[in-house]
Amino acid sequence: MNTDSMLKIRHEIDELHKSLVETVDDLESKATNPSDGVDLNDMNELAKLMKYKRKEIGISMEDLELQTSLSYSTLKRIFSDPSSARFSSVIIVLKELGINSWAEK
Repeated sequence: MNTDSMLKIRHEIDELHKSLVETVDDLESKATNPSDGVDLNDMNELAKLMKYKRKEIGISMEDLELQTSLSYSTLKRIFSDPSSARFSSVIIVLKELGINSWAEK
């Protein structure tokens, strides 16, 4: 093998190593803070995500009311400002919408 071939192989190995390290880092990050979840510290983003997800799955507020046993007014309050509602109620809605969440102390 000539020097150019060896350099090319070394470069490919370096790229593969870099890709493996990024994959392991991603897996570690997802294990601690699932990326398909939502950070409950950002209520504006949470409200946007809930509205988006409700429209995406095509569930009306009335159906959500029936499925969660939460009143329509409580649901409206949760969707406009999640911080104004009880935490347990917000979690019920998140679960019903299929949104993963986590809370840290």
